[in-house]
Amino acid sequence: METAYSSDRRIIDFDADDTFLTDTDMTLTLDSIGDETATYPSSADVGPDCVHQIWMQGEQHLRRTRPQFYAYLMEFRGMHPQHHIMWSESMIEALIRDKYSWLLSTYNNYECWIMRVDLAKYIILYEYGGFYCDMDSRCKRNFHGLTLMTSNHKVLLCQIVDDKRTKLYKRNFVNNHFFYVPSAHHPFMQLMLEQAPKVAKRRHLEPMILYVLRVTGPGFLMNCIDKYRKQVQTETKAKNKKMKLKNPWPMCGSLQREDVISIVRSDVLNNYFVHESANTWLDKQWLDQKDKRNALGITASSVLVVGATCLLAAVLA
Repeated sequence: METAYSSDRRIIDFDADDTFLTDTDMTLTLDSIGDETATYPSSADVGPDCVHQIWMQGEQHLRRTRPQFYAYLMEFRGMHPQHHIMWSESMIEALIRDKYSWLLSTYNNYECWIMRVDLAKYIILYEYGGFYCDMDSRCKRNFHGLTLMTSNHKVLLCQIVDDKRTKLYKRNFVNNHFFYVPSAHHPFMQLMLEQAPKVAKRRHLEPMILYVLRVTGPGFLMNCIDKYRKQVQTETKAKNKKMKLKNPWPMCGSLQREDVISIVRSDVLNNYFVHESANTWLDKQWLDQKDKRNALGITASSVLVVGATCLLAAVLA
């Protein structure tokens, strides 16, 4: 099976007994298509009530290495019969090559595989709409009730309120482990895809974990929310000006986040599924080689500065 990347960019297996995966591990898992040559479903066959999940190495790998997550997958399928798709990397890359080739280089050049998972979820949700939920989540009930928690064609996202780690963040923390997008080709998801290549480059001395969070993770999502709010406000003001409305914002001075995005609290969302925040992407490398080189360089520079200062002080004395 052809892949769009070289062998040195293959995903690292979480199982200590396996180092790198082969193409045969990338098992396609769309129930309606049993052939391993299958790619991705037609947009006409996937409704906005479908639940999308991703395990890049495929279902067989998930069952073999993460039996608990595989049990969760079976719960999702049982709660959403005929309305669930688990995506593998083979399916994702086929979709990107065929319909989003302008994002292929961004996808391939990410330094951490979880960034490809993040971009993939945004592409899938733009293409099909529907729900997305991380694999480390246990389903408790059908998601239909969540469609009633948003209105006016707004995307539904989750604000984390029951994780102490998010208290350190300066604003309400919206995570990217859950989405509900009411239709395909939603303008908010379009904005996310447009922004992804613009912020993809890693900053000088930027730690890997901050790089991931800023470029594709929750930081990226929250920045896109702010950009989308400004975009909608600008478009609405232009429309009101064209219609010669004198008071376009009778109730408030400007649009707020909740005017363009629907937010559900994580403690409410727990009635539908429980997200374990397993952080599988941090299992093996929360510091990459670039982090270690940067730390070594900073340490060496500090030693040189201290040494030079001491030498200068000795000379002056």
